[in-house]
Amino acid sequence: MMMTTVGAEVLVLDPCRDGRQALAMVSGLAAAGRRVIAFSPPTPEDGVRAILHAGARAFVTQSQERRHLISAIIAVAGERPFPAGVLTTPPAAARSSLVPHLSEQERTTLLWWLRSMTKASVARRMGVSPHTVDMYIKRIRSKYSAVGRAVPTKADLLMCAIQDGLIEPAEIVDR
Repeated sequence: MMMTTVGAEVLVLDPCRDGRQALAMVSGLAAAGRRVIAFSPPTPEDGVRAILHAGARAFVTQSQERRHLISAIIAVAGERPFPAGVLTTPPAAARSSLVPHLSEQERTTLLWWLRSMTKASVARRMGVSPHTVDMYIKRIRSKYSAVGRAVPTKADLLMCAIQDGLIEPAEIVDR
């Protein structure tokens, strides 16, 4: 397959051809410094992990709404924090038992904090103390732990929150 990538900021490609994942192509493009977004039919989780491990910055299924792909392109092009794979979603039945229930205050705290605000800025905006913001974040991490999903870093928390539908990618990207 011939591909021209001169001057491209972000490459969107389908790494699944003829039923085979083109991991070598993704890996080669990523190694050459290209920012790749995999845009593929629904793929088993191990296949998604392999594509991301090969160097794709995000994975968007072709069955998702177009805005998910657009959000991924904007985030990847702008080198914004957008963990690879945040747009992949486990099957609804498996996901429902692994998604913690967040209060409105916890969700608001999470959204503003993930927008790269400091805890102090979030506290001012919400009219609470920084200690309260810290407690909300600890509570969110604890709720994820309770369903068997550790989120030790801010990036992990962002990835899980978007995967779980607690936050839309556009809420993070569009300010």
